[in-house]
Amino acid sequence: MARPGPRRRGGPLLVTAVTLVPGGLAAWWVRYDTAFYDVLLKPPLSPPFALAAVLGAAFWLVAGAAAGLAVASRGHPALKSAALRLLAAHLGLSVALPVCLLRWGWLLPAFALQALNVAVTACMTAAFARVEREAGLLALARLAWEGYLLYLLLGIAVLN
Repeated sequence: MARPGPRRRGGPLLVTAVTLVPGGLAAWWVRYDTAFYDVLLKPPLSPPFALAAVLGAAFWLVAGAAAGLAVASRGHPALKSAALRLLAAHLGLSVALPVCLLRWGWLLPAFALQALNVAVTACMTAAFARVEREAGLLALARLAWEGYLLYLLLGIAVLN
């Protein structure tokens, strides 16, 4: 469903930068609440908070790069729009999750939010793949990270 014409050049960098804003906002909101993570019982293969934060930031970049590729592609505008709406929903859920878990200490609602986020991320991945194959592959890495977070939150919810 690609249109003929050149790829856009400024889109990927701008979209990637915009994608980092919600991640930074979420980190800022919970900056004083991260000690709560340390006292929780966690399932096997749980990273220390500092490593999880670094990996989370890296996967925010991955989501932004996938969105940037989709924006720059020659794909149909309606497909791009649908993919970007799903990205917006994913980013909103990704901001709400650390606030729900770390600031408010709501374990089961955090797990429910993450389960919804995995479903939205799966739809987003499929939408990116329809627009641009490489964007879909990048979004697949983000989906794997979100699935891992779902495992962590399930373990945290059950163990605590």
